[in-house]
Amino acid sequence: MPVELTGIAWYRPEDYDHLKAAFKDGWKLPDTFDSWLETAQRVYDTLTSEGLSVVKAYIDPDTFPVWCRDHGFEMDTAARMAFGQECAANELKAKQGLSKRARASALRRRFRRRRPQGTE
Repeated sequence: MPVELTGIAWYRPEDYDHLKAAFKDGWKLPDTFDSWLETAQRVYDTLTSEGLSVVKAYIDPDTFPVWCRDHGFEMDTAARMAFGQECAANELKAKQGLSKRARASALRRRFRRRRPQGTE
């Protein structure tokens, strides 16, 4: 069964005002971090209650402009959404990689136990 995973842009209180001012469409965001957090938490809770795994994609004011430039985005809603999805995809890949390594490790242990004594 495929994992339903999504990422949403998330902010730290100390970065919110700076990022809001830097975003091309910052006027779309609530005036205060607390107002934004209330709305964002409702969205997060709704998505998780619908069975989705949600990644909080923290936007860093120092690295996000570089990410936008490298990916051909302006600092706006589209960039925040794409960043959230990329973070979710990266987390899924990391989990799948761990899962593959865990399976490989379990197989190695299983085969070690099956070898007749003296063949190791």
